[in-house]
Parts: sequence; C-alpha cells; structure tokens
Amino acid sequence: VLEDDSTIIKKRKESNIKPVVKNVIEEQQQKVVEKETIAYQENGDIIIPASTICNPHEKIMPIVTKSFHSNGGKQVHLHKGRDMCLEYEIRLPERKGGTQQGKRRKLVKYLLSCLIVTVHSGTKPLNLEITSGDFNASYQIQTPYSGGEWAATESVSVNLIEGQINKLNFDTESLGLTIKDFHLTRVCDA
Repeated sequence: VLEDDSTIIKKRKESNIKPVVKNVIEEQQQKVVEKETIAYQENGDIIIPASTICNPHEKIMPIVTKSFHSNGGKQVHLHKGRDMCLEYEIRLPERKGGTQQGKRRKLVKYLLSCLIVTVHSGTKPLNLEITSGDFNASYQIQTPYSGGEWAATESVSVNLIEGQINKLNFDTESLGLTIKDFHLTRVCDA
C-alpha cells in the first residue's frame, strides 16, 4: 500500500515535534531550577521573592514558573479559586544597639506591598497572618484588577519582631493571582 504525500509529510512533522517539545520542556525546567533568595538590604528593606515558599500547605500547591516580568526570576500563580496558602520565614536582623538577651524583642513597622498580576475582575484580598513567638497579627492586602499587567498593590502597614523568625502566611480565595515578590519597606520602630 502506497501512502500519499500528505500522509508522509504529516508523519515526518509528528516525529520532529516530539524532540522539539521535549527540548522546550527541559529548557523551562532548567530555568526554573535557579533558586531565588530573600534579599535583606542595608537600609532595612526586605524583598521576598514569591518562589521562596518555605512550607507549601497541603491545601493546593501553587504553580511556580519562570517570570515574564522584565526583571526575570520566578513567579507564583495561585489558581482554581480555592483556598491557597503560602508561608515564608524571615529573620529580622537586630539593628546595632538593638535588644539584649533576656529583654523583650522590638516591634518594627514596615510597609508591605506585592508585585502582582490579575486577569479577572472581582479579585479577592490577600490575607496575611504574621506570627513570631507569642506575637500574632492579621492584615488584608487588596489585590486590584490589573488587566494582565504587573502592578504593585497599595502598601499595608505591618509589624515584625526584630531578632526573631517571623512567619508570614498568605492566603486567598482569588480565582487567579500571580505574585512576583513581596516588598517590605522599613518605616520605624513601632
């Protein structure tokens, strides 16, 4: 049985597609492997890349991919319109002349904003719970509709404990929210 030219061309294309797709997938996986780290700046500001999740909760795993932001890096996509939770741990360094052992730790005020993308109107807020030892505080960050473009959220004033590990737990029921990073700008001692 002889095959016509269109069948032969189709078989050639299919055999060539598999290696190309495999190469693209491998390239993307290699790019995503690059590990990002939390940046503690000299002025006290902290930048937390969204991909530095320390404990993805069992609720639903977020999707971590290469970021399409002009600065590169990675992004985290919260999806499916169900509870999703991201946990981060930061250790707020003590300032020179800071607290001594045995004394109460100092509360420090920061302004928190997030670099996000939303593609659906009617977004839900991003809830934040901060815990450190016996300290516990809750905040809400509004996530405006960004029309598929990167946008910074309005800043929210938050308190962190100096010299201790602060756990930041973010959760949302948003239908689709992509986060590049969280910016903590040091304001003053609370």
